[in-house]
Amino acid sequence: EEDEDEEEEEEAEEEEEEEEEEEEEKEEEEANGHSEADQRRAVAEAEAEMAAKAEQMFALLKQADEMQRALAQLEAQEASGQDEPADDEAEEEAEEAPGLGLDDTQATLEEREGADDSDEAVLNRLQSLEEEKSRFEDMLKDSQKEHEDLLSRLDDMRSLMSAVGITEEDLENADM
Repeated sequence: EEDEDEEEEEEAEEEEEEEEEEEEEKEEEEANGHSEADQRRAVAEAEAEMAAKAEQMFALLKQADEMQRALAQLEAQEASGQDEPADDEAEEEAEEAPGLGLDDTQATLEEREGADDSDEAVLNRLQSLEEEKSRFEDMLKDSQKEHEDLLSRLDDMRSLMSAVGITEEDLENADM
């Protein structure tokens, strides 16, 4: 990690030097047509801009280092079987990390919780569908049993009608 940080710092310094050279060239070009006071003002502005960019780069490097440490920590926790840090730990890490506000980490936590919620919602929906399926299967069994009972009663009535001497034709003629 330190080698990576040193490489990033060297790259940042090289970029700063290139930007400084470009700024100096621009200043020289502008200086040819401007007064000495304008030149000084331009130099001061350029130096202030470079200082701000350098500060921003160092902040980004520090943030990258913090993120690498957090990633290593998460990987270690994952390897040890712990899914994710406790909310308190995550909030502390977020407060310590420069450039990463609590809002960013909170949004990440909410996304994780949202994913957990959506997984939970899917599981709940699946369970309710299984319960509904079971209920419909029971209704189907009840309906089939009722149908068999009605067929059995119909056969019994036909047998009884035959025994009494009534035919289906007699019933049809009686309806007319």
